[in-house]
Amino acid sequence: MESSLIFKTFVILGSQLFLVFAICLFVIKRARLASETGTSVLGVTFTKETNSKGELDLQPAEDSYGLQVLTWISIISMFAMVFLSHFSLTMGLLTMATTSITLGPVLAMIMLNMDENDGRAGYNSQY
Repeated sequence: MESSLIFKTFVILGSQLFLVFAICLFVIKRARLASETGTSVLGVTFTKETNSKGELDLQPAEDSYGLQVLTWISIISMFAMVFLSHFSLTMGLLTMATTSITLGPVLAMIMLNMDENDGRAGYNSQY
């Protein structure tokens, strides 16, 4: 019984992490496409710059009302997940999924604001 509980836990957490990661990568790819075409993603336009390694580094040009709403939904759903998961498993899973779906774009914008190429070490390194 203990091993099935561990398996279920890893399946649920793994699927939520995959959801955040996939949405984050999707938003970053859409931001790169939007910077080339001059359009916006979630109401945010981007300027093209280069980092110290000469790689493309997108910088958000302005804040967006849609992104602010998405950030607040993510924060509220995180707190709801903590406080409402004790009442119902369904409510806990629903708030966890909402947190994951809204956290993906927020995390992508944070990564774009810093440098989305961090963590890609090894592609152009000298080692």
